[in-house]
Amino acid sequence: MRERGALALLTLVTGLLAILPPRPAAEPVRLALMGDLMLGRDVARAHGDGDWERTAEALEPALYGVDLALGNLESPLTSSALTRPALDLRAPPNSAQALARLGFDILTLANNHSLDAGSIGLRDTTHALRSAGIEAVGPSPEAWEGTVGGLSTALIALDDTLQDLDLRAAHDLVALLHGRADLVLVSVHWGVELEPAANSRQRFIATALASAGADIVFGHGPHVLQEVEWIWGDGRGRPTLVAFSLGNALFDSPAPPSARRSAALIVEVDRGTTFLACAVPLGIDPRTWDLVPAGPASAGAILRSLQAGQGSVGPLIAACP
Repeated sequence: MRERGALALLTLVTGLLAILPPRPAAEPVRLALMGDLMLGRDVARAHGDGDWERTAEALEPALYGVDLALGNLESPLTSSALTRPALDLRAPPNSAQALARLGFDILTLANNHSLDAGSIGLRDTTHALRSAGIEAVGPSPEAWEGTVGGLSTALIALDDTLQDLDLRAAHDLVALLHGRADLVLVSVHWGVELEPAANSRQRFIATALASAGADIVFGHGPHVLQEVEWIWGDGRGRPTLVAFSLGNALFDSPAPPSARRSAALIVEVDRGTTFLACAVPLGIDPRTWDLVPAGPASAGAILRSLQAGQGSVGPLIAACP
């Protein structure tokens, strides 16, 4: 307890985690994490001419110099018919080119819409993304593994919305990856739509993933922003960064206003030790369905949503300089 208290105090004062890895990388790895992306419906109609300049300009400050940009894609990129009753979030397969133009490197597909057009729709989506140079992860539990800026990195994508997550299997997979990767990232689709705070199940899952060895957990699914916290897993020598919901990265939700508040969470890590995190506040323009820089009032609301955590042992998330 004495060590944790000292770490929390030092972190709050300096804004850094004073936990030095034994083999530091030459340069920190910089990540950009975002929430749910939906390029169908009104977003598709608004961008039928392929003009994504406003959104690209809004994202440029967030993604400039980033080693890896990630989000969760809720649009099947397919012309195949829906195979089950669902909101029709399908988008044209060539939307993958827009996602590449916007700067995304990896998109997760573990969510309640990835199989709306069946296995054919999922195959079309994965093919479209990879043809555009974007890696797809999920909905299967298989991990993506690669090297990012000199760090061996692993990413898995999990869904707790269509059915309850098999937490034992998830724990075992994270523990396995923790044993062989410098950095373990976990994407989770979870929570209750439009709820502004994480619920007890989200917290239970997050703590289990942290205990298994996850370095960063980033969530989505509620379609609004929720708190970002540093959580201690059992037996861990450092806390895990948990973003309970990064809201809508880009979606055609006209209401409530909180569903049009977006953010890119920028995280710097060194050998799995997260030591800096900040947010780039963004907004979704309901007239054009573009991402735009958040105005002062909206930016303040975004930061308050991200800072609302109660159990964090690290610094509150501030706007990126």
